[in-house]
Amino acid sequence: MLKAIRRFSDAANVSVYTLSLAAMIFLNNAVYPFCPLSLSLLFAMLCAGASPFGCFFICSMSFAPYLSAEKMLVGLCSASFLCAFYGVFGKKKHFKFFAPFLFALSLAPYVLLSAPNERIYRLISSAAICAFSLAFYPFAKGFKVKGFCCFDSLESLSLCILYVCACYGAIKYFGVNPYKSFAVFLCFFLSVLTEGRESCLFWAVGGIPVALITKNFTEFLPFLLFGFCAEIFSSSKPIALFLSVIGAELISVFVFKIYENYDYVSALYVFIPAATASLIPKKFYAFLRERLFSKSDAPLPRAEINRIKNYLGSRLYEISGTYREIAELFRTIDASQNPFVYEDKILEEIRGVCKDCSFFKKCEAKNFPDKETLLRLISIAKNKGKITAVDLPKKFASICNQTNSIVFAINKYVNKYACECEKTRAAADVRQIASVQAEGVSLSLRGLASSLSARLADEPKTENALKRYLLSNGVHVGEILISGEGEKREILIDTLDNYNEKSLISHINDYFSAEYQIKNRYPLNGGRSVLSIEPYSGYDCVFGVSVMKKTGESYSGDTHSLTRISRNSFLLALSDGMGSGERAKKISSASLSLIECFYRAGIPPETCLATVNELLSFPVEDTFAALDVGVINLSSLSCDFIKLGAPYGFILSKGVVKLIEGSSLPMGIVKDLKPSVCTEQLSAGDVIIFTSDGVTDAFGSATDFADFLSSTGEVNPQKISDSVLREAFALYGNRADDDMTVVACKIFAG
Repeated sequence: MLKAIRRFSDAANVSVYTLSLAAMIFLNNAVYPFCPLSLSLLFAMLCAGASPFGCFFICSMSFAPYLSAEKMLVGLCSASFLCAFYGVFGKKKHFKFFAPFLFALSLAPYVLLSAPNERIYRLISSAAICAFSLAFYPFAKGFKVKGFCCFDSLESLSLCILYVCACYGAIKYFGVNPYKSFAVFLCFFLSVLTEGRESCLFWAVGGIPVALITKNFTEFLPFLLFGFCAEIFSSSKPIALFLSVIGAELISVFVFKIYENYDYVSALYVFIPAATASLIPKKFYAFLRERLFSKSDAPLPRAEINRIKNYLGSRLYEISGTYREIAELFRTIDASQNPFVYEDKILEEIRGVCKDCSFFKKCEAKNFPDKETLLRLISIAKNKGKITAVDLPKKFASICNQTNSIVFAINKYVNKYACECEKTRAAADVRQIASVQAEGVSLSLRGLASSLSARLADEPKTENALKRYLLSNGVHVGEILISGEGEKREILIDTLDNYNEKSLISHINDYFSAEYQIKNRYPLNGGRSVLSIEPYSGYDCVFGVSVMKKTGESYSGDTHSLTRISRNSFLLALSDGMGSGERAKKISSASLSLIECFYRAGIPPETCLATVNELLSFPVEDTFAALDVGVINLSSLSCDFIKLGAPYGFILSKGVVKLIEGSSLPMGIVKDLKPSVCTEQLSAGDVIIFTSDGVTDAFGSATDFADFLSSTGEVNPQKISDSVLREAFALYGNRADDDMTVVACKIFAG
């Protein structure tokens, strides 16, 4: 309730509801005997989305001038009934279908609270009230959505009917001459404001109530003359229009002799309002023209949005540079092999062994063992990782009886050195992963910064032109913001929740001569939403997947991913873990999940695959997986195929089968693995097929597999994958000798 009161008390709403109250008072006075024609405007406003609280208040007040308990009771009952239902059920999905019946039911007090001899008249009046509500609705709806901006022909006709009816009732209150002054001022003002556009229409509509009330259609002639003058002189100075209007009035009096009793006082009813309107400064007209018809975006919010976008973009670029420097630092750290510094310690320990030997003095006299021989043995041990008695020279082994102690002393320090080298290599591997990741994050942030830095248009001409185009075609929208250009263009449009989206997109396509689609919808208050609209690639994907685990296993070691990674690209991936069962499934699933996350984050494919390969290459047994990846660009209809130890894949195009091969090892076997990468151009109707090695092994050769695909005749990707899996199962003798997975993806025109 408090929220409704606050909305009703806004300055803009106060002016609108004040005019609506005046119109309702005059509508109630337009027909005699009593006919609550204000209920027609009430119902039209409610259907257009006006506040039930505000509508009830002004409609109830419109019956106050009657000072009649019966008429006020009719107004209160009908208004409270309608506004209560709209307040409670107005936002329900199917309420609009029951609204006309509720409106007819709300007129029951008007019919029942009457004398029996008046009920036929009131039933007919009720039908007229319903008809007028249909006549008033287009204007109420258009005004709610567009304000005074770009009414279409139906909305203009609805406004004219409302104006004539309300002014007919106003003339009954105030008389013809006061109304004539009001009409002259209003039409003069509108003619100058619109610079002569539709001036004849304004003046003609202004003259209709006078002709109706006097039942003398010659009273309509001066307004036609005023309209012709306005068409000619409105685009020039207002004083020229003023003089032409006075001249037309004098011609009506002295040439056509329209008025029977005309004096100087009668002339003032035209002279004063025309003079008043002509004295309004042109700057005020220009100000209103800009506010009512241009609807250009306010410069400060636009500048603030661009400032924030520029700030965030520059900060992301700086962070991107930081990660790039981190990657460079890791690459420049010296990862050379550790120097061997244990020669002296080994020689000292061997000397200690010799001193404890009973033959020490005898060997010392012969200079045995000499230093060169020991250093050669140490070098052999360092290269081989250790030495044995077999590696000792025959002369050395025949003389020395402490060979086991000497071999042990050498191997002890060589093993220590090997452990240090392993730690160094592990640190280098970690630095390598960190370097690759830092470089990938840097590239991802740089792309995000570039996307985020797209500025709103410096001049809102395109937005205003698009809005005028949409409004002129009956598409009711509020604000429009456009950022980016070409394929990166994004259009934000404020519109009603229940608006026809197909019609909106159709007109946007016509305006830009390109295909667009709705990306997201962001809800606003008051039954409105912001639509995010972007260029449409024209193509999409549909998938089919068939899976069978190895006979006797609880889990399949194959995993797959079918996901949209950006606006116009899909990721199609199949990972085959080492072996079968739960462990193979975990390795395969973890590898694919990590790759999918990298692609979603915008990290380049080289970084993604290198990182996963480094992680799987750590010294853990059997942690490798074959990988098939296809990145489909729906804009260019190209597909990047990346294969790491995966079997051949296929592209089925119009009955022709094309083979996609790869020669790389699976991930995790060797470091610095380079995947097999190729790019193929696709077309609408093509089907990409990935399989695990359990399927390809069943067919035996790529030729047999291709022959089977070309003979299926299927176009549905799910049926293709099902038929391939059934055939592989049959070739194994109706037994699954390995995990089998088939993934099929079809490109189709949207």
